[in-house]
Parts: sequence; structure tokens; C-alpha cells
Amino acid sequence: MDRTDTYIKMSDCPGIQDAAPEAVSDNGRFRFHQYGDNLWVRVDGEPNSDGFYGEHRLIWLPHQGQLQEMSGLTWPAFDRRCERMASVVHRGQPVPMEPLPSKEVAGIWAVMFDKYGKVWSGERWESE
Repeated sequence: MDRTDTYIKMSDCPGIQDAAPEAVSDNGRFRFHQYGDNLWVRVDGEPNSDGFYGEHRLIWLPHQGQLQEMSGLTWPAFDRRCERMASVVHRGQPVPMEPLPSKEVAGIWAVMFDKYGKVWSGERWESE
């Protein structure tokens, strides 16, 4: 399961978070929270003028199986789509990740491109 900062950023968007299961409670002690089949990451808010961090929030990190369900494709078709997304060229530029992306990153690319027409700029999702 991908836990990189890039995958956390990629998952923190309306298209993905709208599909998240019901929010969980956060005990505040750990950055990552596993509840059943779901993985969440705690992200702290911005520091205020006193140096204290504001409210934190939880971001759902979907695994490959959850992304396959979101895609609406069969497993074989989803695997082929992910392989293709891992090697695709957007806007004449190579996909901005080296080495090759994780299965979750390729899956989230496929879901966001196919369902929402979005491509990853390296920092955020943008319209194609």
C-alpha cells in the first residue's frame, strides 16, 4: 500500500474523498490509521500565530481494489488500464514520476482521468 507524500496529495481531492467510507474517529497518536480494509492518514492543519497546529483531518487512501471498484472496470481491464497509465504521455510531457509508480498511483491516475478528465501535474489534479 502506497503511503508516500505524493500519493497522499493525489488522494486528497473531491473525486476520491467523495468515495471514502464513513469517517473514522482519530485517536491522535498515530499518523496512519488502519480500520478494517481502509487506510487513513492524519494531516495536521496549518500552524497559527502562536505556533500551535490547527485542526487536523483524515484523508482516506484507497488501495488498488478500491480504485478498481471506483473505475467500474473488470480486474483484467483495470490492470491493463493501470499499465497503460503508468507509461502514458500527457500534454507531450512524460508522466512526472520516476521510478515507475505504485499500483495505487497508476490506479488513481486511471480513475481521475477516466471519470473526471483530470491529469496529475506533479502537485495537483488539473483538467485535461
